[in-house]
Amino acid sequence: MFAAINEFEPDIVGLSEVNAYWLNIPEEHRLHCRYAEWFEAVHLSISYNTTNSFTEQHQFGGVCIMTINKVCHRVGKRGEDPTGLGRWASTTTKGKANIRVRTVMVYCPHDTGGPESVYAQHRLHFNNNDDDRLPRAAFWEDLCKEVAIWIAAGDQLIIGGDFNQDTATIDNFAQFNMRDALRQRHNGSTTEQRSTPATYNRGSTTLDAIFVTYVTKIASRVVLPLL
Repeated sequence: MFAAINEFEPDIVGLSEVNAYWLNIPEEHRLHCRYAEWFEAVHLSISYNTTNSFTEQHQFGGVCIMTINKVCHRVGKRGEDPTGLGRWASTTTKGKANIRVRTVMVYCPHDTGGPESVYAQHRLHFNNNDDDRLPRAAFWEDLCKEVAIWIAAGDQLIIGGDFNQDTATIDNFAQFNMRDALRQRHNGSTTEQRSTPATYNRGSTTLDAIFVTYVTKIASRVVLPLL
């Protein structure tokens, strides 16, 4: 992964479904040790489910944002899902004219799953807190509340991640006048007429997207080959 990042030289990298319970990962295998020989500087924003204790190193879900090299000096605040479920992480950077850009990486759970799935983790949390919402509905409700707060604070937004649905059907960001930059880049607009790449190695559907506010201009974006 780090070799590919070095090749494309992005300023910011978003990773979704990292599948790690970082508290149990040995120090030498944590990201700050793994990337040390590849980059001059990296700022990390990591979010994973901390609402329950895990004994294993593997935990489904979680996200990470890596801000790399020179852009590190423009990093402001990091943020994460306030519930502790690790559904999203964010990093703010300041650009010209003090414009603040908030980059957000998300992972939206499936609408079902096994006993260790992200869906099951979230159902357990909601049940323990007398919350009868389903995980996907809760994800969208809570994220949209956060988006409204960020926009009201003056942030320009870049929201990327794995939404676990055909991204052509996502209309939750329309209320914020945001566009799907990945779909726009590949000239794909509908389920029937798509030129966007498949983002799952055993499927043909675009499950990942990058949504941006309309004044945000992205010079380039790269979707790395499926691993």
